[in-house]
Amino acid sequence: MASSVQQARVAGLLGAGIVVAFFLPWTALPSSWSGLELVAVAVSWRQEQAEAILLLLFGAIPVAGLLTVAAALLRHGVQFLSGLCGALSVAASALLMVALMQDKSVEAIGIGAYITGGLGLALLSVGLNLVRWP
Repeated sequence: MASSVQQARVAGLLGAGIVVAFFLPWTALPSSWSGLELVAVAVSWRQEQAEAILLLLFGAIPVAGLLTVAAALLRHGVQFLSGLCGALSVAASALLMVALMQDKSVEAIGIGAYITGGLGLALLSVGLNLVRWP
């Protein structure tokens, strides 16, 4: 029982961290965009299927993070939602990195993408029970 309480606490903290990191800059020079601004840019592009997928992923990150926090508070569905939120965060960060490698207008990935990807990996490990709880 104590391990599930610890798992819920860690998942809640990681989910809250992902929500906060979503609003940090995801790209660097020459312009700095947060995850929210990337969603707005993807909405305006909407020409290709890849942008639509990125739009869905980026829009789902803060929602999944908030659902993970709520699940952690209620201690119900923590494992499923933490795995889902972690997978979404890692996939969005990876797709952004691949997209930016092909587009030379943005020179670097911002701290928000790295933090979201790292927290997403940690949350995914919680969701998959890869972490042993004392």
